[in-house]
Amino acid sequence: MIKYRAAWSHSPRIEVFEVEKETKLTVSYSPYKNCRARRERKISDDHGWFDSFDEAKAALVAELEQKVVRVRENLQHANDRLGNAKGLRNPTEAT
Repeated sequence: MIKYRAAWSHSPRIEVFEVEKETKLTVSYSPYKNCRARRERKISDDHGWFDSFDEAKAALVAELEQKVVRVRENLQHANDRLGNAKGLRNPTEAT
């Protein structure tokens, strides 16, 4: 059966594989011809397996949108800390 593997860790991509075996949590596939089968979790931190290209694309876009939100929040926190650092005063100076 054909499955689509969406990878969102380094460079976002969707690959098509012939899956040899599928369970509720894993898939087994051969990444190359005449290669020993490899087993992976269906969903992990860096990829997911899906039944259609549209499902894979939707999951890939959703995951990357979440990463953008997290990065924006981290940037806001870093800017807040920078502002706090710039506002520091020497405690020994009279106010």
